[in-house]
Amino acid sequence: DEFVMPSVLQLLLSFLTLMRTTSLQCQRMASLHANLIGKPGSRALLNTPALVVSLPKLDRNIQRMSDFAATHKLRLRPHSKTHKSVEISKRQIAAGACGVCCAKLGEAEALSEGGIENILITSPVVGAGAIARLASLARKCTGLMAVVDHPCSVDAIQAAMRAEEGAALTLLVDIDPGMRRTGVASAQAAVELAQKIEAASGPFLTYGGVQFYCGVSQHIQEYAARRAAFEEKDAYLSTTLAELARAGLPARLVTGGGTGSHAVDAELGVLTEIQPGSYVFMDRQYNDCELSPLRGGNDDGEDPAGEASTAAASASSVELLPQSSLDSPPASPPFSSPFETSLFVDVRVISANHPGCVTVDAGLKALSSEDGVPPVSAGAPLQSTFRFMGDEHGILTFPEDADAAGTYPGHGDVVSFVAPHCDPTVNLYDYYHLVAGEGDRTLVDIWPIQGRGRCQ
Repeated sequence: DEFVMPSVLQLLLSFLTLMRTTSLQCQRMASLHANLIGKPGSRALLNTPALVVSLPKLDRNIQRMSDFAATHKLRLRPHSKTHKSVEISKRQIAAGACGVCCAKLGEAEALSEGGIENILITSPVVGAGAIARLASLARKCTGLMAVVDHPCSVDAIQAAMRAEEGAALTLLVDIDPGMRRTGVASAQAAVELAQKIEAASGPFLTYGGVQFYCGVSQHIQEYAARRAAFEEKDAYLSTTLAELARAGLPARLVTGGGTGSHAVDAELGVLTEIQPGSYVFMDRQYNDCELSPLRGGNDDGEDPAGEASTAAASASSVELLPQSSLDSPPASPPFSSPFETSLFVDVRVISANHPGCVTVDAGLKALSSEDGVPPVSAGAPLQSTFRFMGDEHGILTFPEDADAAGTYPGHGDVVSFVAPHCDPTVNLYDYYHLVAGEGDRTLVDIWPIQGRGRCQ
């Protein structure tokens, strides 16, 4: 038979049907645990694997970073690629953030639909379809910004913005810090691209400054070594900023940085705005890093978790064990952190038929796997080792002396893990399960992850 191209109406109907089906599936997942909200001890009743967030720790992390930025006179624009959540974005803005970052256009659309404004899209938007969506979003989202690293992008965005009545967009020059991922590759290229944006400027398009983000250096474990790496990169950035100013195009906004570099960025003083993301949750990658030059924890030299964390640990129904890397013992004692781990994946033992190990109901579909295995947070011995056993399963093997200590989890018991890498782990789930109360054992709310899967 002759192939017939589907009409625009048919495609639209198919899309709406898909969206309605997805919405119904999400509603069904939310209702799965809605009856548990507010019931003491209800965390243990969650269907697993479940993405769990300690609400008190989340809020403390948000406030600490906001206070840090205010103290150091830095604008704070947290990166929502970590949490992909309207609710968490609102909490960050309420605490003092000037807006949020999104890695992808789809994430920005999802957050904008939830009422979030002043969004910066930190990855270049390329392609006719995507640029048309960007222009449409710029009409609806106040304070929208995007980055570019090629003159062709400026031309395409300018044309799309002219066709979108009432749209306004600020463009930043994306500068490559040496990663060779995105960004212009020289100071001269930055000047030429800024000139291109300025020439295209009008009521709908504005040159705003530069972005400079180096992800590869965020996880250097020792603070001094990380600082040295960023000091070298910031020297190059300073040279580029000087060239822009000499060309009559000073960068009003110099944005970048992350959780790993936030303290370094404040010391070096080149950035005017920071983009940390993972601090709200923390994960294995950042728990292995010395985030502050003060080994005592936060800027005041105090234990950031405080007495509340100690009380929660002692009140829990299972022993809350210290968090650490499980691939191999750390070369030195774990560093104190100004932020608390607030994100967990709760799993359940589904088979316990062999001595020294159990099978849990979480595998590659429940935990990110590109950065090793998840550390145990609670419910099993600290030195237990996890091994992925396929999409749905994992094996937890215990140290030889675990049974003597009475800390084996048995059939049906719950074990909590810390995510190896929080961003891709979050992307595997539709909902956060917020817990609070004594030992963080009570489900208090369920939040949708609106940006989950919005990678286009």
